[in-house]
Amino acid sequence: MRQLQLHEQTRAFKIVKSCFRENANFQFIFGNQLSGWRFNLFIRQCIRFASKKNGAFIAEDNQAVALLVPVTSRKDQRQPISRWQSLIIIPISRLIPVSKFERRTRQFLPREPHLHFLSMAVNAKQHGIATVIAMRDDVFALSDVMQLPIYAQTSNPRVRNLYERFGFTVYADTAIPDSNDRLYFVKRTPKTT
Repeated sequence: MRQLQLHEQTRAFKIVKSCFRENANFQFIFGNQLSGWRFNLFIRQCIRFASKKNGAFIAEDNQAVALLVPVTSRKDQRQPISRWQSLIIIPISRLIPVSKFERRTRQFLPREPHLHFLSMAVNAKQHGIATVIAMRDDVFALSDVMQLPIYAQTSNPRVRNLYERFGFTVYADTAIPDSNDRLYFVKRTPKTT
């Protein structure tokens, strides 16, 4: 795994977009506009945010992307998009329900310094476990060296099970409005050296 370079952002965008489309939380936020310009802008903003924090990585085979943000204080714990940007990115019809959901889930956000795992996305044609394991090992090594726990969220039960197999524990979950899906909050504690 290496840091994502500027010239690789288009490739990263395609990989992340294919994975975000399957995410029930994004389906709630964007409704039926998962291929529209707002959704594309959101993905680009997530990649820029992680890159700015030196947390955008791409697998050596260019088939997977990890977006990881170090959070060391409450000031760092910002969303990848600002309030003003959210007015542009989130469809107007979704602003109130999304805002209510965001306030409800805020209680589950960690208060300790940590690595916030925005996403690990794997090329849809390359859903091989070897790439995922290699990325996971690199992310875990970073967590262990920094001695920071990793926190993540997922609404995909398949991904939640994968997190649990990789040593994460589910510490909270909540219903996603207007769906039968749940948003799971998971944590992995670093190994002590």
